[in-house]
Amino acid sequence: MNLRMWKLSIFSRDEIYQLHQTSLEILERTGIKLDHDRTLKLLDDLGATIDYKRKVAKIPENIVLEAVRNVQKSFVIRARNPKFNIEVGSGKLRCSMGTQLYIIDPLNRSRRPGLTKDIIKGCILGDALENITTVAPIVLPQDKPSEVREIASYHIGVKYTSKHLSVYFTQPASIPYLIELASIVAGGLKKLIEGKSLSYLANPLTPLKYTRDTLTIVHYFAKLGLPIAFNSMPQAGITGPMTLAGSIVLGNAEVLAGITIAFLINKRLPVFYINTPHITDMRYGSISFGSPEQAILCVGAIQLAHFYGFPATVNAGLTDANTLDAQMGFEKALTAVLAVLAGAESIGAQGIVGADQGACLEQLVLDNEFTSAILRVKKGCDVSPEELALEAINDVGIDGLFLTHRHTLTHARKVLWVPELFNRLDWNRWIKEGGKDLLIKAREKVEDILKKHNPELLDKDVEKELDETAERAYKEILTKTRSPSKLDDLLDSV
Repeated sequence: MNLRMWKLSIFSRDEIYQLHQTSLEILERTGIKLDHDRTLKLLDDLGATIDYKRKVAKIPENIVLEAVRNVQKSFVIRARNPKFNIEVGSGKLRCSMGTQLYIIDPLNRSRRPGLTKDIIKGCILGDALENITTVAPIVLPQDKPSEVREIASYHIGVKYTSKHLSVYFTQPASIPYLIELASIVAGGLKKLIEGKSLSYLANPLTPLKYTRDTLTIVHYFAKLGLPIAFNSMPQAGITGPMTLAGSIVLGNAEVLAGITIAFLINKRLPVFYINTPHITDMRYGSISFGSPEQAILCVGAIQLAHFYGFPATVNAGLTDANTLDAQMGFEKALTAVLAVLAGAESIGAQGIVGADQGACLEQLVLDNEFTSAILRVKKGCDVSPEELALEAINDVGIDGLFLTHRHTLTHARKVLWVPELFNRLDWNRWIKEGGKDLLIKAREKVEDILKKHNPELLDKDVEKELDETAERAYKEILTKTRSPSKLDDLLDSV
């Protein structure tokens, strides 16, 4: 059975339409706060009801639906090495890294602030691991001043991977420099835009608000035509309704509002739809990444994304466990497998431990192995004559042995998933080979990759220009003496 036929769902077609209509009613009746006058004016010109004093826009259904119909949903993101280009909307499963404040050592159960050296290690690992599609700085470098950490993350990370590098940034002051750095790597601003090689993750301040900084960056990226990912993350019981359906429709409304704004700026902008609600453990007031409810939320959000024609990205394959234990494995498998069966194209921010408790190199290696197994599930099972094996069964016959038959030799590598780190040895052989648990094997693989893997280097002239530009950026931001840039007029206009 092919995966496309499974269509795992929790909501009926009528229920999905009900979720959709409720989201539209939220935007039209309650509205959304947009702390950005230019954005309010764009919506005002098209017939939205604007309260300029409260900075609240009530957006009619027709404006939202036109945006959803017309934004670009399928596109290619060019990586530094073309073999790592990302085909958004192709149905191929994507797995991205996350960025955290801390780095965790699971062997001695310690945690410390992330440093530049951790970004280097994380990017080398992400570059080497075959199932990590998008590399990201695994931490924000706490050994850099806060004002330049986002720029430093890109400057450092792009040297250690030829895959697509995704950097999380929030400060408008960083944007011209990030665009300039990314343009150097891409071969110019035109090539950066054509290749869609830098994107922005726009998070609403849920419930129902986009901040001025976020909207400033949205305008900047939309005017350039660079991709924007709208990612809402209501926390049920705190920033979202306690009910699962309520949090899904709230997140959906916020994502639709962001997509609508982007569309009004650029009618063919490439966008990502990401609706990732989470629940709250009401005993502690803490967010949960690995709950069974998270699996339900993921499947529902995927169905809504598909309803609008978007490939779906959800926070699946994550965990609440603070170490690499059985809880971690169960929670990751529960949400990731169900999300993939529902048709998710992109899952989770891999390499993180707990609900944003920190990043972990060993976890990233294990996440790569998990993803490999999930890809085998996604592949499904064919029922061709060769796969049905009627002739092989007749040849072997009653009381026969398939071990030496040609059919077995032909299909063994094609059909079976072979783990690299997960154990399948019997007890005696496992003890003989060292009796290593999964964490020890993950640590060994981390060390082996860092010792042996050499990422594709930047051209020396490109790296020199990148370094000089980054050093200028650091100096100008920290001394508040910014030099004029050809992108200044664009930034001033938003």
